[in-house]
Amino acid sequence: MGEIILAGDRITVDKLVKKANSLTGYLNGIERVSLKGIDWDTFKVTWTGVEPTEEAEVSIEFLQQENGELKARLDVVEDALITLMDSAK
Repeated sequence: MGEIILAGDRITVDKLVKKANSLTGYLNGIERVSLKGIDWDTFKVTWTGVEPTEEAEVSIEFLQQENGELKARLDVVEDALITLMDSAK
């Protein structure tokens, strides 16, 4: 089984695939509850008269930033997996 070194850790193909799968699942989970999928009519009825708090706004910004960081990590994992598979040929 091939192995590569990423950020000082030895990573096998199995570990890489499991990590990519878990990151993909997490990203998909966040994507499903992203702002793009909100039914705004229902949202307005539910939250009429409720002002967003500063804490909630910060949380949304944090989630967007975290989502971006996870996507960047997934890109690294995907690149490493491609490199590993190419070297095994």
